[in-house]
Amino acid sequence: MKNRMIKVGTVVPRMKVSNVTYNVAQIIQTMNENADAGFLVYPELCLTGYTCGDLFGQFTLLDAVEDGLFKIANASNKLEGLTVVVGAPLRFENHLYNCAVYISEGVIVGIVPKINLPTYSEFYESRWFTSGKNIVSQMIQLGDEFIPFGRNILACDIRSGAIVGLDICEDLWVLINQVRMHVLRVLISLRIYLLLMKLLVSKTIVVQWYYNRALAVIVHIFMYLVQQMKVVRTSYSLVIV
Repeated sequence: MKNRMIKVGTVVPRMKVSNVTYNVAQIIQTMNENADAGFLVYPELCLTGYTCGDLFGQFTLLDAVEDGLFKIANASNKLEGLTVVVGAPLRFENHLYNCAVYISEGVIVGIVPKINLPTYSEFYESRWFTSGKNIVSQMIQLGDEFIPFGRNILACDIRSGAIVGLDICEDLWVLINQVRMHVLRVLISLRIYLLLMKLLVSKTIVVQWYYNRALAVIVHIFMYLVQQMKVVRTSYSLVIV
């Protein structure tokens, strides 16, 4: 195994609640400003803002989100070697999911739904969102494109060989974590490193700013040996396994 480096960054752009056009422009601007990175992670629900409340049920907002994802993908087309993960609410089979979206070199590569929805204290995500615990190896339609969608989606960066799995906020804290269990199974068969990212919530609480800063990126590196597993390779810098 050769040691290789991948430059990872977390970005918290300026945002306006429910103003998808503004938020997408800020995301694209920060992508261009950090084009030397290999991997950029943006906040949970960064296309809309976390505190949209019942506006999450508005089709005008959700349609704008889908259009915004394609604008981000188009902007990434000229940023060779850069992969970004952004947070967005997305519809699938009459349900709404809190999702993390992989975008790389002009392509929306894969989408991971949040599994554990906090519904306590100031959190009430289950009012709007459905858990992605039963979403495995599905295809979601955005525009005319069908994109891999599920909690079991991992990504492989071709240049560095890193395997990337996503936890969205609450998913990190549960005792049995579906993403990590899947990652471990894959690593045992693939003999490669894991880069485990955490996509963080940007809740409007002052204390959480420090909390987010401290936990912006969680990196776990594992090396396992055993058997081989087939990997579907594409021409992009991310590979869904």
